[in-house]
Amino acid sequence: MSLDAIISGAQASTYMLTAAANAVPADKRDWSPGGLATSTSVLVSHCADFPSWIRKTIETGQMAEGANIGATQETYEEAMARLQVETDAFCAWVTTLTPEDLAKELVFPWETTTAQAMLRYHHWNNTYHYGQINYIQLILGDAEMHM
Repeated sequence: MSLDAIISGAQASTYMLTAAANAVPADKRDWSPGGLATSTSVLVSHCADFPSWIRKTIETGQMAEGANIGATQETYEEAMARLQVETDAFCAWVTTLTPEDLAKELVFPWETTTAQAMLRYHHWNNTYHYGQINYIQLILGDAEMHM
């Protein structure tokens, strides 16, 4: 996958996630289905944590701390602003990577991969949580796909 495609995917998935999250009624953004599932606010905060987690992991070659669901405590508005800032910083950083950086091998409990392949995690993570947010909307009675 080209770096342009990685950047485009990160930007598009952030846009879709933002549209879906903003469509959740403001008084329901901290609501948790069944009281045990993750709220929209926490999902957005996690997605804002993820780009820097990817960068730290690739730069150090070790799985970084800090991208766990609920790791960052902030308001919905703070999380949404940080999501865009972190995505923009991620996209700018991707353009600085050399072929040697991209070929770096990373070993995780679930797979061995390259840094270039790991760059797709941003898009994957946002898309996964976009689905969760749309499911929250469906539970709340909103059957429209917000994208």
